[in-house]
Amino acid sequence: MKTSRMNTGNEQLDSDLKALFAFLSSSKKGSAATAIKDHSLSERELIEHIPLPVIRIAYALTEARNFKSILDDARRSIRPSLKKARALVKREFPGLTSHPSVQGVITRAVRRTTPLKLNVIRRMNWSVQWWGTPPELTPAIRVGFLDKNDELLLDTSMDWDDALYVINSLSEMVRKQMEVSSSLAKAKLLDLPDRSQLIEKVERLRTNTESLIAAAAKIGLGIELTNKNKK
Repeated sequence: MKTSRMNTGNEQLDSDLKALFAFLSSSKKGSAATAIKDHSLSERELIEHIPLPVIRIAYALTEARNFKSILDDARRSIRPSLKKARALVKREFPGLTSHPSVQGVITRAVRRTTPLKLNVIRRMNWSVQWWGTPPELTPAIRVGFLDKNDELLLDTSMDWDDALYVINSLSEMVRKQMEVSSSLAKAKLLDLPDRSQLIEKVERLRTNTESLIAAAAKIGLGIELTNKNKK
């Protein structure tokens, strides 16, 4: 993956990374080294030489605690590119985070910006539920969505109709985006670093769908499904 085309899923981070790569390829980059060495520069003067997004991303990537948090939230496939970006920042802006005005710049930027928290689902727990009483039992499932720290993001219950609606909606969204992306793939503009995992998940989806149809037939839904598939 080229670092200049990184997509971490965090809008603020992606925007700052884009600004970083743009700055490194501009003529303004030359004055950065001089500005970093001049500790008499005020916050405003420092930003005149090095844009705020560049200072912000440099600080985020080079400070150990910040970078660990970024890596923890990032997809596994994007982590090597983030490490390359960090090495790039350290090489191109040595001593930037030690500049006396940088801490003030970062503090003011944080006050003006609402932090973006990306709630990434890392794991799911589920259990079977039965609503009502025999002989009128409604099958349902309870699903818990958890983040990387096993903190609960959503706890919800769904009957089969609701569950299949969610499954169908999500699969349709992915299918439509894949169809739209076909032209990008032909032009070699589509970056799929986790290709093998995607293939595995699509294969698993097909297997689960076939098993779902077979299971539905066993509870009397087979005729409706079969007739619909023939249309």
